Amino acid sequence: MKPKIWFIHGAASSSLSFNWLKEQLSAHEPVDISYDSHTPLSDTIAHLRNEVSKDAVPPIIIGHSLGGVIAVAIAQQVPVAKIVTMGSPFGGSFAASVMRWFIPSQLMKDIAQQSPIMVDIQSNTPNIPILSFVTDSNLTVMGERTDGVVTVKSQKALNGPTYVTVPVNHFEVLLSPYVAAKIKTFVER
Repeated sequence: MKPKIWFIHGAASSSLSFNWLKEQLSAHEPVDISYDSHTPLSDTIAHLRNEVSKDAVPPIIIGHSLGGVIAVAIAQQVPVAKIVTMGSPFGGSFAASVMRWFIPSQLMKDIAQQSPIMVDIQSNTPNIPILSFVTDSNLTVMGERTDGVVTVKSQKALNGPTYVTVPVNHFEVLLSPYVAAKIKTFVER
């Protein structure tokens, strides 16, 4: 039986984001996780925690962007073998903190810096192996380095992960041979 890897996409994306990466990890059974960013993030996390708890063997979870936040939140309460994140906004988004007042949406509320989920994952990081790719496209927006979507500072807001900074933008990370090789080594260890 192949080990399961759950793939959790970012907000406003789909499991298609991982097609190339899944080919690089063909020795594993991929499980595509989909969610709707209009649904409260706490409900999505609760549902996925329930699904993980049904598996006899804890899965490896790979999450891109908001998918990485979801992965860490799942692992706070149910067994997960390992986590890989890419460009994940663990410190929330300053822009969302401001924009939620002008564009009231569930996503803006959930990814704001002061949202309960963002605050909780920063204070309660699971004690499991976490490999976190920090995407840095050398772009400065509002005085902070970003990958074009998420600030480098937000990506490094958790204590505990092994951080690997890669000079790619928020989406190029999903197609990086370097990142794929590092993930393969990490999940097969």
